[in-house]
Amino acid sequence: MASFTSIRLCAAVALLCVLMVGALAWADNPAQPVGKLSGSNTVSLTAADLTLSSVGLSDVFSISYRVQQFSVTSQTSFGMAGLASETFRLSTPLGEYNLQGGASFSSKTFTRSSFSLSGTLSGVAFVASLVGANLGSEQTPSYGFGTTIRVYGNIPELGRLTVALGIGATPFGQVQTGFCFEGARVSWGDLSLCGGKAGVDLAFGDGRLEEEYVSWMATVPALNATLRIGLPYEGLFELQGLTVGLFAKLGCASASSNWSFANDFSFLSGSAQLSGPAWGGNLSSSATFDATGLLSLAASWNYTKDQLSVFLSPEIEIVALGPDFTLSFDLPSIRVDLRYDLTCCEETALGRISFGQVACGFRLSETGFHGISVTYSYSF
Repeated sequence: MASFTSIRLCAAVALLCVLMVGALAWADNPAQPVGKLSGSNTVSLTAADLTLSSVGLSDVFSISYRVQQFSVTSQTSFGMAGLASETFRLSTPLGEYNLQGGASFSSKTFTRSSFSLSGTLSGVAFVASLVGANLGSEQTPSYGFGTTIRVYGNIPELGRLTVALGIGATPFGQVQTGFCFEGARVSWGDLSLCGGKAGVDLAFGDGRLEEEYVSWMATVPALNATLRIGLPYEGLFELQGLTVGLFAKLGCASASSNWSFANDFSFLSGSAQLSGPAWGGNLSSSATFDATGLLSLAASWNYTKDQLSVFLSPEIEIVALGPDFTLSFDLPSIRVDLRYDLTCCEETALGRISFGQVACGFRLSETGFHGISVTYSYSF
């Protein structure tokens, strides 16, 4: 089996080849504009509690270079033990097509790579990708490779058709063991039906139809809302249930609710969300429930003014729900996140000068502080 060093070397050589292709694409035109270099660095100090043994330190450094349609990006992460991971990505035009590549490594082994060619042929768009991944662990790596192909386009008056298949990987690019056919997906969307838009998604595997999903969405003008209905199937259109969602605007607030039903249309579970302006910021709340009653409650409030941002999220523990809908609950803890932009000097010729951003987060309970984090980030 190839060593990690050779795997990393091969990936670096492949990325260098793609980089050379991008450079040659501009070699015939010396009048190309100068590119732009940008990046960021983020340092984070974390602690599970107020003990020294729980302290952790990490750093993420990102840098990218872009000139017109060509770009190359690198991201390197460090932890208390040193190098944690690194990722390289690049994109370059190749005639009428676009070539993209990327590779990721942990401190000990290769984790994932992908190279794709995309473009349009006779009005049909396509993306062909070669993907690789470590299917084992860092201690005992096991590498696999696959390829995916996706073609898509609009058919006048009939909607949008997308076909994706994978060999050695799922149609979504998840690498599998062995270089075998791993399935295909056919999606037909944006179909006009009963005043709304419908879609059909078909999943094939092992030479047969495995899953289907039919969706329909329409606006309800009287409620200023959007209604969504979904029908999941398995096998050859064996109905598995029904999902219904309603999304509405209530003045300055927004509300949504989702319900799921079994294949006999009996109620299984649901959720509801409501958000809107409150106390100078935005208040959001949500609840989940099933046929037995209320399952959970959540709420959060965020506020932003000038350079300061505040986010509060209490933990809500349901104690009892009475027959008259009287609710008893406790607040075991509250999550607090603060962010401050270090900017100054608005009247300079360069405008506002930024010295980065500092953020602090922690969970406060009766027993003290938990999940503490302090982060400083700077972009250039």
